[in-house]
Amino acid sequence: MEPEKEKPKPDGMSGLDDRVAQLERQLPVKGDNSSQSLLERIEALEKKVADLKEINEQGGKSRITENMVPSKVIPGVRKTTWSDFKNWYNEDDARYAIEALYVGADLSDEIRIERQRRQRSTMPPSEDVSSQMSEQDLSRRWLYRVRIQSHAVLLILSKHLNRDWDDEIRTFVRPFRPLIALHEDMKKSLAELERKWADQEMAESNMVQQPTDSTQKEDSRNKKGVSSGTEPNSSAKIHIKQLFVVEDCVSALREMRCYVQFVEEHVMTIRSRLAEYTVDNPPKVRWDDLWCLFEPGQYIYCAADPKKKQPNLRLSDQTRTSGWQTVRKLLSADGPDMRLKTPGGRRVKRKKKYESDNETDDEADENSDEWFICETDPEPGKGEYAMKLWCYYIDYDGQAFRPVFEGIDIDYYHGEKEVSNLMAYPLKFSREEKKIHNLLLSRGESFKQFVQNQRVYYSGRSIDNKTDARHYEGEVIIDFEEALLNHPQWTPNWLLSTQFPVDFPVAQDDFPIRKWIKAEGKPMALEVSEVLQKDYGIETMDFNNMINRDKFLATCKEWDKAGSETAQPPGVDIVDPVLLPQRLLGYVLRERKFCRLDVRFLRPLKQQMVFDDLKIDPENKTLIQSLVVSHFQRKREAEKNAEARMGQDIIDGKADNLIILLHGVPGVGKTATAEAVANANQKPLFPITCGDLGLEPDQVEAKLGHIFQLANRWNCVLLLDEADIFLADRKLDNLSRNALVSVFLRILEYYNGILILTTNRVGTIDEAFESRIHIMLYYPRLTAGQTTDIFRMNISRLKEIENQRRDTTGQPALDIDEENIIRFAKRHFKDSQKSRVAGWNGRQIRNAFQIASAMARYDWAHSKDTSKPKGPVLDEEHFKRVASATKDFHNYLKEARGKDSSALAHEYSERADDFNIGPSYPDHWSPPQTRPLNRYSAAGQDSREYYRRGGYGRYDVNDRDTRYSHSHRSGYSPRHSPASSSRRERRHDSRSPQRSSSRYHRKNRTRKDRSSDSEEE
Repeated sequence: MEPEKEKPKPDGMSGLDDRVAQLERQLPVKGDNSSQSLLERIEALEKKVADLKEINEQGGKSRITENMVPSKVIPGVRKTTWSDFKNWYNEDDARYAIEALYVGADLSDEIRIERQRRQRSTMPPSEDVSSQMSEQDLSRRWLYRVRIQSHAVLLILSKHLNRDWDDEIRTFVRPFRPLIALHEDMKKSLAELERKWADQEMAESNMVQQPTDSTQKEDSRNKKGVSSGTEPNSSAKIHIKQLFVVEDCVSALREMRCYVQFVEEHVMTIRSRLAEYTVDNPPKVRWDDLWCLFEPGQYIYCAADPKKKQPNLRLSDQTRTSGWQTVRKLLSADGPDMRLKTPGGRRVKRKKKYESDNETDDEADENSDEWFICETDPEPGKGEYAMKLWCYYIDYDGQAFRPVFEGIDIDYYHGEKEVSNLMAYPLKFSREEKKIHNLLLSRGESFKQFVQNQRVYYSGRSIDNKTDARHYEGEVIIDFEEALLNHPQWTPNWLLSTQFPVDFPVAQDDFPIRKWIKAEGKPMALEVSEVLQKDYGIETMDFNNMINRDKFLATCKEWDKAGSETAQPPGVDIVDPVLLPQRLLGYVLRERKFCRLDVRFLRPLKQQMVFDDLKIDPENKTLIQSLVVSHFQRKREAEKNAEARMGQDIIDGKADNLIILLHGVPGVGKTATAEAVANANQKPLFPITCGDLGLEPDQVEAKLGHIFQLANRWNCVLLLDEADIFLADRKLDNLSRNALVSVFLRILEYYNGILILTTNRVGTIDEAFESRIHIMLYYPRLTAGQTTDIFRMNISRLKEIENQRRDTTGQPALDIDEENIIRFAKRHFKDSQKSRVAGWNGRQIRNAFQIASAMARYDWAHSKDTSKPKGPVLDEEHFKRVASATKDFHNYLKEARGKDSSALAHEYSERADDFNIGPSYPDHWSPPQTRPLNRYSAAGQDSREYYRRGGYGRYDVNDRDTRYSHSHRSGYSPRHSPASSSRRERRHDSRSPQRSSSRYHRKNRTRKDRSSDSEEE
């Protein structure tokens, strides 16, 4: 069947249809009327007229939420004031494609005058649509808003933004981010239109008669500027989706040409003007134009001096935990919502806008997109009106380099401000750009180096606030992963390199447009809401583009997408050193704590052969080194093949550790041995003391377990100095001490590393430790040869120090009389032996050199002798003065205590300083071993009580089995006991203080024993 043909309209109906269409253009009706009958359209118009009559009776105001679309579009630009921008007067509804609002310093006055006029419901002076501002007025103003009323331009813009905009005209606010961001794309679209329609445009121009005056020219422009979708006989209210040719016609070419030219000359110049400035001539920028100053991918420089006042810059807490991050890379810049408000306004809880409003504060919506006009501008420094710079820098998480997301707020300020005073601005505007860049480049390369090398040396202050910052000196372990586990608050805000959806929301300006029409001979005002285009989407577009464009971020994106278990992390070669932080996370071994360390104070450890300089028994050195090397070798093999790991213990899970006990008098190299072992094997030395662990069992268990875990993780040589606190005998009357020792014993079973214990009170240790310690080495007093070697070693070190000091300060080096000093060392050792006073130990020798060298410098500096040498001289006289002071103090202590330290230690069964390793006692005479009463024994206070074979009893002077007081636990044999050696010495020294006690022992000995002694002597 053929389709039914449309019946022709009766006579007069065609003219009526045209008249109704004309009324509809003047009184727009909501909805699409293209499919309505003529009767329905007339009824809608009647209802509209009735509404207007009611509005006239109420004062002549009406609020229409729909955006008014012009019936005619003039392909030009109209530059207006605030009053003209907010009022439409023309009857035929012809408007320019672009309306530009220019404002000046008197903007607040213009707003106030317009508001007062609206409250009185008076019409402003009527102006023609073509009225323009004079050049003189424009010179005192600046572009503030741009309203685009061309369907073609809006449609092409929406296509480039991948949006589906409707037919509402839109107003863009300074700094016009969408217009700037899409300018190149819009130029390409214009070029395409020129290619397709330029010839037809010229042909149409030739067909039109050229007018003779300016008025006729303007009319001709208007006729040719009307788009195909806005003919007089068509409906003005047509959805932009229906205008399928509006963006591809001659009129679209003219409107696009007008738009591109305007943006090129008046909008793009805002950014280009700032880009033309140099370091020597930095620009001044308004707060509204700040966005034009920043481009994604730029280095953003922030002031590095935290002592300076920074009212316009607020950094997040994350910056402070990472040190003062000087430079970041910009991802995107986001302007605040305040630019969407009516100029001169600020966002508050919505209050009464006009006197007729009945809305109260309680009824206001704080999250509303409507804006309330306020007389005052925002206060400078208020974060509510801050501009946000979204940046990133690079940090390390213990496994890979990752981007850190951070925002910087620049608060509102009045007027113009020089860029270099912003405290956060592109690095290219800094007068010291090259210096800063090179400094950060060097610092970043050091950061890369140290995160890959765990053991480093640190000398400087930590990166903390003023109260927590401390100076640290010594070896540190760089371990980000463990530091972040122990201090989660240090974890940066890692940037997930993902893309976000782009959205371009709109807001309704609270200061509406008024369209003035005539109804019943009186001017009427229709209030039309103005659509303000938000530019959040540009920020998201910049962010997404940076994720794809930046090589490091793109690699991180793929890594995050694939998963850290299957993909490789970003390589070190693509990490920008300039973006690396100043702080590293490490563990200070001497302080036993994690700290935030400054990369400037780190340096590689010097490898020193201190093990060769160790002055101890060569056999002990070989034994210790072989055990340590073997342990680390087994551990490496176990790490390679964990399943095939075999242990000596029959129970799985027991630790494969190495525990060494070093005991002896103070200052003979016990601690130095542990340091030398760690240095020789290139392992960290982890020193701990009883004070680090506490005295409560629960506390000790937690801290010791944590320390053991760290030491095992870093392959440390763990040193527990003065370990007798945790190794002491368990007694029935001291349950707290027993619990402490038991905890230590249990944890020791499952420690998987090397533990070196040192003590000078070995006689007090619990017997349970004897089976848990792999090797126990005794360190006797220094011999004459060891003493001389230590003197020579200190002389060599002092020479190196003096040469370095001379090169650094220019002062003369110390002249060391080495021969006389060595002669003093030998003589001092012999004198100590004769006087039965202990000679200097290694620590005392080191202290003597420090004191003597200081005295030598002081004597030379204050000498008034004109014939004094050119530099200070260190000789034996300075050491004699040190020895004299030391001897006086030793004699004082001996007088105060009644005995010297060695005798007291022997009396309390702590150690035997005179013990010498020799041949064991003959098997045919091995009496039960006893030890004298000590203050740790559970026996009574009777001096004749003794501890024997695990039981308690009384000492009987007539009992042959108990007449000796030497201790098997200390390694004594009767013939090599301190008592027997003192007897031999007493024959040469009748003034021995032990003469009376020795006579007592001699009196009670049998004749057989005496004859045995005679044979030995």
